[in-house]
Amino acid sequence: MTKALIVAVVLALTGTDAAAATQSPATVGELLDSGGKQLTGGEITRLFAGATIGGPALNQPDAKFQVKYLTNGTAAGEISSAGGSTQLTGTWSANQSNQYCQDLRTAQGMPIQGCFYYFTMGNRLFMATANGRPTPVLERQVAR
Repeated sequence: MTKALIVAVVLALTGTDAAAATQSPATVGELLDSGGKQLTGGEITRLFAGATIGGPALNQPDAKFQVKYLTNGTAAGEISSAGGSTQLTGTWSANQSNQYCQDLRTAQGMPIQGCFYYFTMGNRLFMATANGRPTPVLERQVAR
């Protein structure tokens, strides 16, 4: 029996809707209500160090990024959209306010800076610009 079939059977037996169980939360509140948790600064550092993380760009859903985060606090990757792609380089860290912070630049010198909150739900990773319940979340993919 495949894992997906086993999950479907368990969901059917418990009366849980499979679509609802796999649906992505839209806000921090929905994520937390579904069993998600906010990462601490230390957890962010451990998760990001050595990982490649990607997903849709903030406020630009048609643009996708993929960045490799090195243990020395540097980062390099690429952002792409239908209009083309460009390289990203810079630094990253986690602060005592439990935020991931980045100071990246495109190959053309455009800054991509800011601090964000990260959350996990099971083995899924999400980011948000704030940790208030109505704040939208974006899912991220992690590879090692």
